[in-house]
Amino acid sequence: MIKKGPFQIFRTFLGILILLSMNTAFAQSGKMDSPGGSFMILCGSNITEDGSTLVAQNHKGGLDLPYYLTRYARKQYDSSGVIRFSNGLEIAQTNITQQWMALQKGKGYKESRVIGINEKQVSLAGWVSLSHDRNSKVRKADPFVKKGAPEAIVPVVLERARNAREFITILGNFYNQHGITSAVGIAVADKKEVWYLETVGGITGQP
Repeated sequence: MIKKGPFQIFRTFLGILILLSMNTAFAQSGKMDSPGGSFMILCGSNITEDGSTLVAQNHKGGLDLPYYLTRYARKQYDSSGVIRFSNGLEIAQTNITQQWMALQKGKGYKESRVIGINEKQVSLAGWVSLSHDRNSKVRKADPFVKKGAPEAIVPVVLERARNAREFITILGNFYNQHGITSAVGIAVADKKEVWYLETVGGITGQP
């Protein structure tokens, strides 16, 4: 349960990483009453009665397709393997991926918004679109990269991360190396910490 009292609300607009160990955060995509509007709620350990961390998402769009729970087993790969995304990006496959579960819809975790948890108790609350937060000046100054890291890279990071902080580090490295395809807010938690990351540009200087 969440402790009684006012919540401190935080929003970031410049791709800033926020560690939420003391407060509650709220991330919203579009208007709350719009057909595609969605939101996430993040609670750090110091605001819950039992010291747990909480992440939750309400996604209102795409109700024509059912969600289903899928378990992905721990796997070992050849060191020369690669992961290919639909936009043409390729990244190196890791030797071993962790076991994880995903609540997903449609064509699977690589093509849909995913909520999941891995064997290390790293929990992904999915992502919300922040396309409405970008003005014309930002679009011109820092355009997105068509073959950059897409939303589908997020569950790939969940297969690898051992805690929430490492999740953000791995994802940030992918963004810095390949660029970013779209504006999203991503929430991830473990037993101790909750992190929230926003992308608003493709990373200036990327091709």
